Amino acid sequence: IAQSVANVTIKTASVSSGTADRDGHLRSADFFDSETYPDMTFASTSFDGDTLTGDLTIKGVTKPVTLDVEFNGVATDPWGNEKAAFEATGELNRTDWGLTWNANLEKGGVLVSEKIKLVLDVQLAKPGTYRIATTSEGIFASWKENGQTKRWRGAAENLAKEVPEKADD
Repeated sequence: IAQSVANVTIKTASVSSGTADRDGHLRSADFFDSETYPDMTFASTSFDGDTLTGDLTIKGVTKPVTLDVEFNGVATDPWGNEKAAFEATGELNRTDWGLTWNANLEKGGVLVSEKIKLVLDVQLAKPGTYRIATTSEGIFASWKENGQTKRWRGAAENLAKEVPEKADD
């Protein structure tokens, strides 16, 4: 577990709050500035099984964050892939990353809190998994490569030269 690594890239234009006008504002220069900063990233620096620490970069600003992690078990999905489920939670102050836009309310206070609560539901699949089936028509194989599912069908003698030796994801 201590050797586990988490590297995540999130497209800032993918932000979805359920309200189109708010989403457009979040993508604007007032918040994520998606045109200038298309990605936000997280790179873990340590994990002890309960706490994940790493560097979060938003709008070119990198700050350390700590997330509490809860293991929710392992299960096999309907397609036969074994997955582990986790929930990670934490809090951060959005102004630490230059997300400072706000508006005063008529009766006092401000529209947007500085405190952000993070709740992440994560599923992890075993890396390098191949699925292979043999039929009267030949061999069928599927695997993950660069995040995409690849499929191959052919004769057994071609398997070794046409299917990569190592799968990813």
